Amino acid sequence: SSHSVAQARVFYGGVSGQGLCRAAATEKYLIGKNFTDKGVLAQALKILAGEVGPSAGDRQRDYKRNLVQTLFYKFFLSLQPKSSLDPALESAAEDYVRPVSSGSVEMEGAEDPAEFPVSKPMQKRAALANCTGQTMFTGDLPALQGTLACAFVVSREACCETFALDYSAAVQSPGFVASLDAAELRELGLGNAVSPTEALFAAEKISYAGQRLALVVADTQSHAERAARLVQVTYGGTSTPVLTIEDAIARSSFYNAEPETHSQGDGAGASLDKSPVKVKGTAEVGHQHHFHMEVQTARSFVTSDGVKVDVATQSPGIVADAVAASLGVSKASVEVKTMQAGGGYGGKTSKS
Repeated sequence: SSHSVAQARVFYGGVSGQGLCRAAATEKYLIGKNFTDKGVLAQALKILAGEVGPSAGDRQRDYKRNLVQTLFYKFFLSLQPKSSLDPALESAAEDYVRPVSSGSVEMEGAEDPAEFPVSKPMQKRAALANCTGQTMFTGDLPALQGTLACAFVVSREACCETFALDYSAAVQSPGFVASLDAAELRELGLGNAVSPTEALFAAEKISYAGQRLALVVADTQSHAERAARLVQVTYGGTSTPVLTIEDAIARSSFYNAEPETHSQGDGAGASLDKSPVKVKGTAEVGHQHHFHMEVQTARSFVTSDGVKVDVATQSPGIVADAVAASLGVSKASVEVKTMQAGGGYGGKTSKS
């Protein structure tokens, strides 16, 4: 039949740390099926939902699974003969059209000619370069000959008393070159600190999910990321993490042993007693994601004067301190260069 599926390949990405994933069970089901049959679509969506596996701790787990199903549904509709498609669904089968975005800000009442250039609306100097793609970011820099790529192995668990790393599968993966962790840094006599309060790699205990455990080096970025995923981590002595104020109070886990207090005049108690209006309640804000368009990225190489690092960071000084401390060299021999940082919001200070 001209409506039968001869071959199928279904891929999705951006759902978990596994990168691009293949929905093999959905593919297998579709082969030989009539794609104009509504029952086929319903069953395919059901199978696909079982295959899409966001990380267990992902707060957008349901959203990501539904999004993958929605995109598959849209694609499936696009295969249907227009003559058989319900008119109410025609727009859903069409390609997305994104017009050029635009925006404007009204500054009425904010201008004072007597204070110009203060309060005068002016275009940002880098606006056109940023909008037209002319701005160079760290990731746009050409790779030098012989450049190797790195990827972190991070913890999938929080609050672990012990952990062990098994590199056997990663070593056999294509392009693998080397691995580095806290134990090896110690054997080499190198430092393991990003700052006085933050380690580069967890040494014995794991404090939080996403903590750096090791670094894998390979010939390409994709090979490095694949090898990092193949490193097996065994967790021991896990405990429930403290995630909310209520959790902290219940377990007497406080940031400061003694709270800081400030008072003026008669003090807070007396002032509240005199207040004509008293409001009592709780205001709560959920977790927030750091999301900047440019991911954490850096490149480094050895020069005749020492080490040069090109990095997307908000704090070149912190990077220089960390590199110098880790390598056991003077800060004067470390040159840190920052181009444009594609967003940071504090996420590119010590983390970069």
